[in-house]
Amino acid sequence: MLGEAVTGADGLWRFEGLSTLSTVMLFPAIASGANCGGGVYTELLPRVCSASGSCTAWTVPEVHYVNVRRRSNGQAQASGSVTGATRAAMAVADGPNDGPENSSVYDVDEDGIDTTLSGFEIGQRVTWKCGAGGTAVCPSVPVHDASTIVTPDPEFPFILGTLQGHANGGSVFAAAAITRNEDLGFVVNVNVRLKGDLGIDLGCEQGGFFDFLAPSS
Repeated sequence: MLGEAVTGADGLWRFEGLSTLSTVMLFPAIASGANCGGGVYTELLPRVCSASGSCTAWTVPEVHYVNVRRRSNGQAQASGSVTGATRAAMAVADGPNDGPENSSVYDVDEDGIDTTLSGFEIGQRVTWKCGAGGTAVCPSVPVHDASTIVTPDPEFPFILGTLQGHANGGSVFAAAAITRNEDLGFVVNVNVRLKGDLGIDLGCEQGGFFDFLAPSS
């Protein structure tokens, strides 16, 4: 148990100082599409207990799958499916979405569905699919590093997909990461041809253009 709290007169409750008690890992330790190390599944199980000791049941949404892929055209996509959530969301990211570039290129794409709204059935199966047949189209972003020689662009060294599902009896958070398959940062090779009088300055000549002086002792 991470902690307990009492609901106030305003109907709100909160946890404070959880980081001093425990930490919960929500994201994979490695980026891998070939083994379980590239995915993490987490459940949050809150329940309400009366003074007599009776408590509500834990009931969490069911995650059916989460898939993350990078297509040959450079697009990163995340697809997934969940049942039993009143609210659910799917996202894909190749960075924190706070880069320096002023363009329509974003690091994060996300989509949320509220099954309590008209047109849905509460807790129905919700699927984000890359193509026809899903409840919604899967999120996608271009895998892009906008770093320049003077301004780095913050990017993840991986592509991350996340699926969240929230219900009255609990929440689920599923995350999967795959390798980005490209180097990050600005890399450039500069070849320069110098034209001028090149002085090495051995101590017995006059300094000239592009004069590389010997270090003083």
